[in-house]
Amino acid sequence: VRWFLGDQLRILGWESMPDEPPAQSVRRAALVDTLGDVARDSEVLRQAKILAQAEMNNPASIEPNLAGAVVALSALDGDAKYLARVVLEIKKRKAAGASPDLQARCLAALTCFEDPRVNARVLALCIEGTIPQEQLRTVLVPLLSRRTTQRAAWAFIKKNWQKLGTRIGAMGISRLVEALGALPNEAREDVAAFFEAHPVDEAKRALEKALESMSLRAELVAR
Repeated sequence: VRWFLGDQLRILGWESMPDEPPAQSVRRAALVDTLGDVARDSEVLRQAKILAQAEMNNPASIEPNLAGAVVALSALDGDAKYLARVVLEIKKRKAAGASPDLQARCLAALTCFEDPRVNARVLALCIEGTIPQEQLRTVLVPLLSRRTTQRAAWAFIKKNWQKLGTRIGAMGISRLVEALGALPNEAREDVAAFFEAHPVDEAKRALEKALESMSLRAELVAR
């Protein structure tokens, strides 16, 4: 990935030009995000931390597309201190009535912490009220999709099913159940057994999709 995309970012550069088309800034953010998250390019991650700090001090100082990427990338190896800063920003921006985009940057960063202890704290925030009720799904679904956090997220969901069901609502629960399809196939029986014991009428089709997704990916790996 570094070989394929590294030169593209070097040619494009980190600085946006005043007259560049919107697609250019979207492409820059996509390159940064992929080189940081997938390739774990050390220079990209270093630069992301610098820009994330600038964004926290002044959200308007970083181009919007890039801002979301760098704040999230800085969370990959983020510690409890960085989590506390992200949570503080969530509260501040919500209290100030900041735009949904500005709030979404920090909420998305919550899904990227890979330290198990920090991730456990992120999960706890889901039932403490820090994360807005309408945003719970947007935090839990990505956690289920990342290999470093998906097993912990599933264990948390099982343990706190009643509380989450009350907070998320019928539509949110359905999408959360469907997102379980990102779990490895060895979790298939566990997922099926859990919902046999805790049936959710609104999520029957979502459960079918989730189980089918696990099976299809297992077949793909086998082939």
